[in-house]
Amino acid sequence: MLLGIGNAGAHTSMAKAGGWVGLATAAAAWYASFAAVTTRPSGAASCRCGR
Repeated sequence: MLLGIGNAGAHTSMAKAGGWVGLATAAAAWYASFAAVTTRPSGAASCRCGR
């Protein structure tokens, strides 16, 4: 939404804020997906790569 508002008018600061929010959202998604892949139900961490 911030990127859309920034691009709809001459709001360059709003577009920059939207970019930073997008990067933060992407980082949170990467962290959550890595945590879901590497955590076993028992709580021990493992990484199943290849098999």
